[in-house]
Amino acid sequence: MTTLTPKDHAEAVALFRSEIVGALTRRELDRGELFQALAELSQQRFRPPGSKTTKAYSVATLERWYYAYTIRQFGVTATLAAL
Repeated sequence: MTTLTPKDHAEAVALFRSEIVGALTRRELDRGELFQALAELSQQRFRPPGSKTTKAYSVATLERWYYAYTIRQFGVTATLAAL
């Protein structure tokens, strides 16, 4: 199995964010389920790259990461089709 090794801090942050919201992009979510899934994630604590402490993220932040990830992964057309 290949392990992704980030080249710099920015790449480490991108990988960190994709690990948090990436699984949601592969799920078939009905109306309202995305918000519920993000709300559940917002209750969890995560350790950002290079940090000694854990942090919880708001639903709005996680939603922004989710849509940024889907646009990068699948393009604008696929993201708009999901709405």
